Amino acid sequence: MQIALDRAPLTSGLVRSLAAATYTVSACSATLEPVAGEGWLAVGDAAIARDPLSGQGIVTAMRGAVVAAKAVEDLIHGDPLALNAYAAQVRAWRRSYLAARRKVYAGQTRWPDRPFWRRRSLGRSDAA
Repeated sequence: MQIALDRAPLTSGLVRSLAAATYTVSACSATLEPVAGEGWLAVGDAAIARDPLSGQGIVTAMRGAVVAAKAVEDLIHGDPLALNAYAAQVRAWRRSYLAARRKVYAGQTRWPDRPFWRRRSLGRSDAA
């Protein structure tokens, strides 16, 4: 690829400038604990971030927003346990997600020697 890129000076310059500005960050699954407290609650990726390979981030964020809004409404109307119920729901989503993720990762056998898949096959529940 390097030789072909060298023959395209405009593209080469763009690719090199983008590569210089590129960095990586972990995209591991995570859940904030606690997910709610006095006067606040976390929603979306701030509450529960799923492995990007799951393709569930937006759906989870939207579903979480609806449940969080209901918790806030219940809290405003005097339910002192509304935030606890929301936190319990997030924990239930996490348990369900981790079980499904383990099942999907266990079915992947094409690259057992690659670090990404080796970490997952060893049962690390929050491997990036």
